Amino acid sequence: MRILAIDTATEACSAALWNDGTLSAHFEICPREHTQRILPLVQEVLTESGTTLSELDALAFGRGPGSFTGVRIGIGIAQGLALGAELPMIGVSTLATMAQGAWRKTGAHPCAGGH
Repeated sequence: MRILAIDTATEACSAALWNDGTLSAHFEICPREHTQRILPLVQEVLTESGTTLSELDALAFGRGPGSFTGVRIGIGIAQGLALGAELPMIGVSTLATMAQGAWRKTGAHPCAGGH
């Protein structure tokens, strides 16, 4: 399974490729530069893995919460790439993704019921 993921909802701009168990990712803090940086990041990730858009199985994008403009940029780029390559799109919560990453990094268990 090959899934390209992009996120532009926050000040960070990122692109990652899950390629049959291998993860390749690029991440930059670039406030107000997402439109200039996201496509080069996508190209870098695809080039590193030797993969083309036509070889992907799906395209995932960060659907927020986050900056309204940032979310719109990410969705627009994702739609353009997905339509051009005839890929299904998967909207992923940016907040849930951040929480999952923090959990994996720290191993901390989430609070339940406000305790």
